Amino acid sequence: MNETEGKKKGRVPRILKWIGWILAAPILLFVLLTTLLYIPYVQDFAVRPVVAYAESESGYNIELQRLRISFPLDLDLQGLVATDSEGDTIVATKSLVVDLDMGRVLKQHVRVDAVELQEARLNSKDIIASMELRGSLQRLYIRADDIDLNTSHVSINDAQLHTADVAIALRDTIIEEEEGEWEGEPTAWVIDIGRLQVDDTRVSFASVGDSLQLLAAISSAHIDNGHIDLGRSIYEVADARLAADTLHFVLLAADSSLTAVPLPRFSIGMSDVTFKQSPLQVDVEKLAFATASSHIEGSLYADLPSLYFDAGDAVRIKLTTTLSRADLLGIASSFLPPQLGMAYPDETLSAGLTLQGNLKKMRLSQLTASLPGSIDLAVSGELHDFLDSLGRTAAICFQLSTSNIE
Repeated sequence: MNETEGKKKGRVPRILKWIGWILAAPILLFVLLTTLLYIPYVQDFAVRPVVAYAESESGYNIELQRLRISFPLDLDLQGLVATDSEGDTIVATKSLVVDLDMGRVLKQHVRVDAVELQEARLNSKDIIASMELRGSLQRLYIRADDIDLNTSHVSINDAQLHTADVAIALRDTIIEEEEGEWEGEPTAWVIDIGRLQVDDTRVSFASVGDSLQLLAAISSAHIDNGHIDLGRSIYEVADARLAADTLHFVLLAADSSLTAVPLPRFSIGMSDVTFKQSPLQVDVEKLAFATASSHIEGSLYADLPSLYFDAGDAVRIKLTTTLSRADLLGIASSFLPPQLGMAYPDETLSAGLTLQGNLKKMRLSQLTASLPGSIDLAVSGELHDFLDSLGRTAAICFQLSTSNIE
């Protein structure tokens, strides 16, 4: 072997080594950068660019005190505050912990093993077209199997809400759009919920125009198999159970006066529930309401836009109930004269109602009421053209027997 051939053979390993280093450099650089992300000093340095990116993507002003990342990709956002251009707070939280599964992120599918929100304040403002949601909470935990960023669809396996104060106000989106008052960009996300558990939470609800207001102190509640379509304002629940310490109805009369109707501690169960806001439609296949001494069971369907047309059953109501003296007088105390309350016997009222139709033709299949020792009532019939003050007619059949009425 001459000297030239020896030099050529010595160069080959060196060339292969350099090729190996060139190929390995991107991998090593990725590993290095990934490792650096877990160093607190680097994470503190990354807060500013992360906030800048989040602001550009969301359109909100964002403050973030601290960002922490732990293996494999657990994000802890501490002291997070997001405000809109008017300075209103959209979200403020002491801590937001997100445990991500990165296997599908590049495909714009995100699996969230856990999200935990602690000591937070929320305000949806114009994010949801059909309602405004605001409140505060001590803890919110969410486990989402899939978040599809392409189709705006979320599948939540489990959600838990603890110690919260939530206010829900419905909007009349049709009027706002016609009058040009709606300026938000409503979200079109679809959310499927396997189970939602709520504990120790106050909820207030206001309908459009504040004609109906509810205030409830919920000790415990759960929802199974829920479906929420925010774009179409459709809400569906397969099964729901709720136990509340108090519930107050506030009704707005035609003269703008308010009437408060308190309810004692109660529980309520519903199955196969659908609520559509536009057009307004409510369907409850099975309803059960109970206090310590009263009980109501039945079903409810109402399609309000169809109520004014002779086009089938726009309303279907079927209820059976037993009401104790204490509950009945407690609920109706704002409507009844004091003398009636004093004379009302200490008996349980049993009643039933089956009603279906529309305002052109309403059929009262049965209305029954029985108060032992005092009254027995049975009513059935039909009502035609209810809104026509001159042409309305009715055919009513009733049986009434009384005793011991003074």
